[in-house]
Amino acid sequence: MRDKVSSESQATRYIIYLSLIFEVNFLASLSKFMDTKKYVIGVGLIASMLIAGSSMVLAQSTAVAMPQIEHKMVVEIGPSGRTLLRGTVGAVAANSLTVKSWGGDWVVNVGAGTKLTPGNDIAQFQVGDFVGVQGVTSQSALWTIDATLVRNWSIRQVWLDAKKEVKELIRSVMPRNWQGVVVGDVNADGSFKLKIGEKTYDIKLAANAMVVNQKYMAIASSQIKTGDTVRVYGPATETSITASVVRDVFIMP
Repeated sequence: MRDKVSSESQATRYIIYLSLIFEVNFLASLSKFMDTKKYVIGVGLIASMLIAGSSMVLAQSTAVAMPQIEHKMVVEIGPSGRTLLRGTVGAVAANSLTVKSWGGDWVVNVGAGTKLTPGNDIAQFQVGDFVGVQGVTSQSALWTIDATLVRNWSIRQVWLDAKKEVKELIRSVMPRNWQGVVVGDVNADGSFKLKIGEKTYDIKLAANAMVVNQKYMAIASSQIKTGDTVRVYGPATETSITASVVRDVFIMP
């Protein structure tokens, strides 16, 4: 890709060079046959054409860019053989990983002192996982790294997705305020149906639940009537809400 961009840049410079030569020769000839006013007009037209043509060629050459890769392979070897490697797992063994990166397949030795993350077991790695490795290039074997750290970027993403799912679940069952309209009569145990938006929930009273009026004064649940606007506080499932507070804002003190 880099060679392709370089050759296109050279071609661009060559085209511009030829264009400039053409302009000089053309203007020299033009001056012999045109008066001053026509000469100026001719110069303007030719300059505009050359600039437009050059801009088009430059735009085409600069449009070629290196592809954006989500997980970029990396091999960096510094002083004392310290190595950073990023690539895709090709094989998993009891004490090593085969990682495909620049240069081909690398053997990553995993020893007792190797830190694995996010988990601590080599069994978490699977073929196709994208990993990052820090360690020292072996002096006794080619394309081999004695790893001090191996990070599994793929499983980390799985964990993040799972964490997000759990948080969403917790958010859905955490107590919150709900408001709706009572549908039907209140049962002897204080339970009733509450229509919230287009959905109707079964409202069940939690142990030691408080039932109050608009001014937060205690009332009997039997005072709640169909059609009343009621606010309840508690966690919800798909069909029910267990209320620790029921406030009938329709009932005035």
